[in-house]
Amino acid sequence: MFHNNGKLYAFDESSLPYELDPETLNTIGLSHLELDPDLNIVYNAHPKTDGGNGDWCHFGNSFVRNTSLRITIFDSLGKLKFQRKVESPQYVYLHDWFVTEKHLVFNLHPAHVNIFGFLSGQRSLIDSMEWNPDQGNLIMVLNRDGRGDPIFAPKLRFLYETGSGDEPGWLLTQVYNGHTRKTFMAILDADQLENGPVCTIHNTHHVPISFYGWWKGVS
Repeated sequence: MFHNNGKLYAFDESSLPYELDPETLNTIGLSHLELDPDLNIVYNAHPKTDGGNGDWCHFGNSFVRNTSLRITIFDSLGKLKFQRKVESPQYVYLHDWFVTEKHLVFNLHPAHVNIFGFLSGQRSLIDSMEWNPDQGNLIMVLNRDGRGDPIFAPKLRFLYETGSGDEPGWLLTQVYNGHTRKTFMAILDADQLENGPVCTIHNTHHVPISFYGWWKGVS
């Protein structure tokens, strides 16, 4: 769930979002985010918002003979800045990404997916995954302004879930305490993870696993 320019959207993985009424949460309908439907753009559920200029950055996976990434960036007013399709050199299910001030970073991890078995109903999505750790990660970096070809670099360590933001900074993560059955937010220094949280914010209840969304203040 993401609130942007007075509208509320519910995103799924590799599809179009639904617009909801931000007050009643009633479904308004499928949304192309005011773009031409013929562009065939898909979106994942992990857009990033630039805290500086308000850019709303999206990517989506397209699975056909090869995997392609559809990158779409809107400005703070919701106008399209650019849209680009990039072919992935590896057939992987890409869950999340990084957005920095100047770059878009994709971690092409060694978890390959047989999407056709999943789409045909022969396998679950989990059973369609194949883990190939010997292949390592491949990092793909693109200029955020859309210019130039992607740059690829190997990365030895596997990282699945990403945060939004920039190089060094703060890492925020939710932690579920199985003994108290409550969730707390841990804030860590991204350069000194071994020191543990510098701050924890405790809830009075649990937060469901795989919680996605955005906080909006009461108007």
